Amino acid sequence: MKNKTLKKDFIWNTLGSLIHAFNSLFFLIIVTRINGINNSGIFSYAFTISNIFLTVATFGGRNYQITDSKKEFNDNLYKNFRYITTIISLLLFTLLFLLFNYSTYKYLIIVLLIVVRSFESISDVYFGIFQKNNKLYLVGISLFFKNLLSLIIFVITDYIFKNLYVPIICWGIINLAFLIFFDTLKSKNISNEKFKLEKKYKEIFNKTLYFFLFNFVSIFIINIPRYFIDFYLSDELQGIYGIIVMPATMTALLTQFILQPYAVKLSESNKNDTVIFKNQVKKIFMYTIFISIICILLAYLFGIPVLNLIYSLNLNNYKYYLLLVMIGSSFYALNNLLNLIYTIKRKTRYQFIIYIISIVLSLIITFFLVNKYSLLGGVISYLLTMFIIFIFYIIKYRKVINLSYHKE
Repeated sequence: MKNKTLKKDFIWNTLGSLIHAFNSLFFLIIVTRINGINNSGIFSYAFTISNIFLTVATFGGRNYQITDSKKEFNDNLYKNFRYITTIISLLLFTLLFLLFNYSTYKYLIIVLLIVVRSFESISDVYFGIFQKNNKLYLVGISLFFKNLLSLIIFVITDYIFKNLYVPIICWGIINLAFLIFFDTLKSKNISNEKFKLEKKYKEIFNKTLYFFLFNFVSIFIINIPRYFIDFYLSDELQGIYGIIVMPATMTALLTQFILQPYAVKLSESNKNDTVIFKNQVKKIFMYTIFISIICILLAYLFGIPVLNLIYSLNLNNYKYYLLLVMIGSSFYALNNLLNLIYTIKRKTRYQFIIYIISIVLSLIITFFLVNKYSLLGGVISYLLTMFIIFIFYIIKYRKVINLSYHKE
C-alpha cells in the first residue's frame, strides 16, 4: 500500500509540477504571438512582480510548514496566518505600485496578476497539509487540472478579445474555483480543525520571519536584471529577456518536482539518521546536476531554433545569451537544493546573510553591466549572481551537513 501511494504521489506530483512549471512559458508564448513583443515584455515583467508578491504572501512558505516535524504549530494556525499575510500583502502591493510611473494599462496588468497569485498563496497552505500527511498526489491533481484549464481558457479568451485583461481575469476565477471546491474541501478530510483565533501569531511570525526574509531576498535577487532592464531599456528588450530566461526558469522549476517529494523524507531522516540523510542529499545532488547538464546541451543544440519557431521571432543573435542563462539556472537549481538543506537544518540566518551580501554585489554588478552592455549585461549579471550565491553556500556546507537536528 505504501509503495502504491508513493507511486501515486510521484506520478501526480510530476504531472502537476511539469504543467505548473511550463504554464508561465505557455502564457508568454501566447501573449507574444497574439499581443506582440511589447505586450510580452509588460506581461513578463508583471508576472515577475506577481512572483515577488507570492513570496511575500506565503511568508514562511510551505518548506517551513512541511518540515515542522515537531508540530510546533497546528494546521489551523498555518491556514489563519496565511490568510492574514495574503490579504495584507495584496493591499500593500496594490498601493505600492501606484507610486511608480507606470501607464494605467501596465499597472492594471500587474494588479490583476497579483490578485491571481493571491489565490495560489492560499492554495499553497492547503498543499502543505496534503504533503505533510503523505497525500502529495492531491497537490499534483490540483496543479495539473487547474493549470491545464487556465491555459485553455487563456488561449481562447486572448485570441477572441486580443486583450490581456479578460484572460487574466478568467485565470483568476479558475484559481479561486479550485481553491474553494478542491483544495479547501479535500483538506477537510485530512485536517478538520475548525476556524478559531489563535494566540500564537506572534510566535509563528517570529519562527518564520527568517524564512520569509530569505525567500523574499532570494526571489528579489533573481530578478534584479529585470528591474534594471525595465528602468534603462525598452519593453521589447524586456520581452526578449523574458523569452531567453524562460527555458532556464523551466530547468530550475523541473528540479522542484524532485525536491518536493524528498522534502518530508529529508526532514525525517535528518532527525533520525544522519547517514541516510547525507546519502539522500548526494542522490538529489546528482539528479539535479544531471538534469542541468541535459538542459544545457539541449539549449545549445535546439534552443534558439525552437524559440524562433514557437515565438515566431528571429532570436539567432541570442544563442550565447541563452547558454549563459542556462548555466546560471544550473547554479540556481543547486541553490534551491542547498536552500532546502539549510532550511531543514534551521540555518536560515546564515542564508539571509548570504543573500543580503549577494544583493548588494548583484546591484553593483548589474548596474554596471546593463549600462555598459545592455541586454547582454543583464544576462551576465544573472549568471554571476547565481554563481556567487552558490559559492557562499558551499563555503559553510560541510559544517551544516554534519549538524544534528536542532532548532535555530
